[in-house]
Amino acid sequence: MPHKEALERFLKDRLGSLFEIQYDLVLYDVTSTYFEGEGRANPLAQRGYWRDHRPDCKQVCIGLVVSKCGMPIGYEVFAGNRSDVTTLQEILQTMQRRYGKADRIWLLDRGMISKANIEFFKRGGRRYIVGTPRGMLRRYCRTRSVGPRSSENAEGKEAEAGDSKARIADAGRHSPSVLAAGRSQDGLLQQCLKNFERELLEEDWELVREGLEVKVCRSADGEETFILCRSRQRRGKERAMHRRFEKRIEEGLDKIARSCRKRRYKAVRIAKRVGRLLERNSRAAGLFETDVVEDAQGRAKLVWKKVEAWPDWAALSEGCYLLRSNLTDWKAQDLWRAYIHLTEAEAAFRIHKTYLQIRPIWHQRQDRVLAHILVCVLAYVLCKTLGQLCRTAGLGQEPRRVFEELSKIKVLDVMLPTRKGITIRKRCITRPSEHQAILLGRLGLELPGSIKTAQM
Repeated sequence: MPHKEALERFLKDRLGSLFEIQYDLVLYDVTSTYFEGEGRANPLAQRGYWRDHRPDCKQVCIGLVVSKCGMPIGYEVFAGNRSDVTTLQEILQTMQRRYGKADRIWLLDRGMISKANIEFFKRGGRRYIVGTPRGMLRRYCRTRSVGPRSSENAEGKEAEAGDSKARIADAGRHSPSVLAAGRSQDGLLQQCLKNFERELLEEDWELVREGLEVKVCRSADGEETFILCRSRQRRGKERAMHRRFEKRIEEGLDKIARSCRKRRYKAVRIAKRVGRLLERNSRAAGLFETDVVEDAQGRAKLVWKKVEAWPDWAALSEGCYLLRSNLTDWKAQDLWRAYIHLTEAEAAFRIHKTYLQIRPIWHQRQDRVLAHILVCVLAYVLCKTLGQLCRTAGLGQEPRRVFEELSKIKVLDVMLPTRKGITIRKRCITRPSEHQAILLGRLGLELPGSIKTAQM
């Protein structure tokens, strides 16, 4: 591992000159991989937010920085209980120390966003295009009409009173202030609805492709640009999800209410059940306003109703999402097309976890775990290199089919016994088929006639 940074710098420069890769857009994302075993000898092995559907296993987190074509620039390994948002400043400082302070544009998903990280970008003069949490869409609609001061006050909040995450966090808390916030939800949604409807009805939308439109909305202080996007395909998907989750919550609340009538429960226990139900179906949690009270005999009673304005808000916001950038001189289409390159980072993780089999990790010591991840990253570099060669040769951008075809070429050891009792061993390569020869020719590769065996 002492040569990891030098190896990353060499590969960045070499591949950049070989394929004329531009590093003006860089993508950063975090994934995790889990362990088989207890991992006691590895302090990085911790339990945290699991992406691999293995909450029973410890894991490590991997932060990967790639170019817009998916070529790795660098990576870092973090403890398994590290949240994505806390890794951003560290990875930015690491890349700056390693490659200098270049005029890069960072593409990040919504899990990296916090007020502290945005301020860190601004202080360093760094440029960014980021996704935003869904709660930001509602806050944006409110601040469009109430001015910059309210925008600043809303910036540090994670959600409004009507946001589903806030409602989940408050499940089980029944103070008067929380209940008052819930009762005012209709008013907040009505205000958001009017502001958002006005934005959608304006005619300054730009068509990116069939079924996808974007528009630029400047921030109140003029320092940032918000890109409001609406997708027809995404609208259908979110509508189906809302209906499915609404049905689940309604059935679950009815079941909890029936159980309260049959047996005596404490209010706290029922509130926890309601909170878990809303958490499992958070996409439609904002539709329901719940309250758990106790009667004179101490029996818990669940009272719930649907928020009248929420279906109108859902119907209007389905398929819409918000991007955010401090690039104020770009068009909305260009900002969206740049942000969509983030799928390259997601594709890199998918290849690591499937084709390159980075998971599970069977090693227990930290140095061996780091070496295992390094080998997988280098294998991914080879995969992307072959992909670039295929693209240059006009063979598409899917190197795995080329791998499968060229893997049929075999290496054979030919044993030649002599009269003196000495056996001559010669390592040969099978002759490629006509199709394999065409692939090798297009890629500019030439197979050797034989391979010399090295004496160890």
